[in-house]
Amino acid sequence: MRCRPDSAPRRLTAILREQQAEAARLDAAIANLKELGYGG
Repeated sequence: MRCRPDSAPRRLTAILREQQAEAARLDAAIANLKELGYGG
């Protein structure tokens, strides 16, 4: 099944936003661990 040409950028943008949200969540978790004395 082929995507419409205009749907690919929308799909990729949605994936990018999900990944950016996950990255922000992980950054916050890492910062929390550093506050607890783990890591650099």
